[in-house]
Amino acid sequence: MFCLALKKNKFLAVLIILAGVLGSPSLATAQNPREFVLASVQVTGSSRLPEHYLAEELKLLPGSKLNPQQLKDAQFKLYGLGLFKSVFLRLEKANAPKTAILHIELVDDPSVIGPWAIGSTFSLTQGEADSKALGQDSSPMGIRTELISRNLFGALHRGRFEIDMDGEGVYRNIAASYGFPRFSREGVQFDAHVQVTDISQRYMDAMGFGGVGSALWSYDIGIGTFQYGLMLLTNRPPRFEFPGFPKSITAPKVSFERETRLLTFFGSPGYRLKLSLLPSGSWEKTVLQGELGLTQNLGGWADFTIEGSIQGVGDRGLSQRYSSTLDIPLGSSDEQGSFFIKYQYGLDRYDDYELWGRSTTFGLRYHSFGLIAELAFKITRDPSLEGAIEGDPLYD
Repeated sequence: MFCLALKKNKFLAVLIILAGVLGSPSLATAQNPREFVLASVQVTGSSRLPEHYLAEELKLLPGSKLNPQQLKDAQFKLYGLGLFKSVFLRLEKANAPKTAILHIELVDDPSVIGPWAIGSTFSLTQGEADSKALGQDSSPMGIRTELISRNLFGALHRGRFEIDMDGEGVYRNIAASYGFPRFSREGVQFDAHVQVTDISQRYMDAMGFGGVGSALWSYDIGIGTFQYGLMLLTNRPPRFEFPGFPKSITAPKVSFERETRLLTFFGSPGYRLKLSLLPSGSWEKTVLQGELGLTQNLGGWADFTIEGSIQGVGDRGLSQRYSSTLDIPLGSSDEQGSFFIKYQYGLDRYDDYELWGRSTTFGLRYHSFGLIAELAFKITRDPSLEGAIEGDPLYD
């Protein structure tokens, strides 16, 4: 009996010891040996961004946990801003156990004039027969110029202005945008955008409406982003009009978006899903929108992206845009070029009117931290209109 009791006591003692070891903080820490608690962040080498602001934008706040993947993402996001020639992150042991000081060492890129970058695209287009109903005056050459800022007011606000014209000097697309920082997920976000598009020559750049204006607020809700604001959609004849579609819609917009791709200058694998509703005073002018994008890395040698957008206007109008892009990087990470192939298809239908087109683009793209340049050759099927009636007031 004494021996049996001794064995039971030893067994009970072993259980007690195991429970204590498994529940101890030291073992829990050992399970994540490369995770630290951030004590502080120190930024050196650049005066373009305030230290506290940079730490908040990267979500690197004292007391938060830090692991190697977060450091890698932070470095990638900083490079993606296009403001720095060099970004180096290192950890220094702090006083408390398993805590660290993060040093961010930056070197400003002198090729960036202030907070601005400039981009330009030169393209040659070979198109099939024009749609005379849309009043096309085709020119094979196109020049698109962009002025882009990723650090307006020294606070990472974004600005963009784009002018796209053909070889005859006719404006085909004009766009302007302003927004709060986008290189990391924001708690609160604001974006404003205005764009007018000549659908006879830049059909793939618009959906259902030749003019778009929006002012939208976004809120991070953890699983994604909730967005609301005001949107204006217009059609103005003759070059900025989709036949049959309403002349103008002004409506509030609400949407949900989930984006897993890093919002950086170079992009990254992941996906994007967005669903939007523009409720109007009547069902005929109520707009539903859905967008889906997916980027996948192909073994390190190329990135493949597919995008799809669908827009419904009441039960009478439907617009669709689809694209697939193969991007093959060339060169180093700080001065990177790429060869790309992009295929696009579009369809717009309202009652008996149907407009569709497609394009295939081959091009070379180069971007350093102050210049974005693109040279492209495009083969297009110009927008073809079906359902037009001779003498229709749309074309008078």
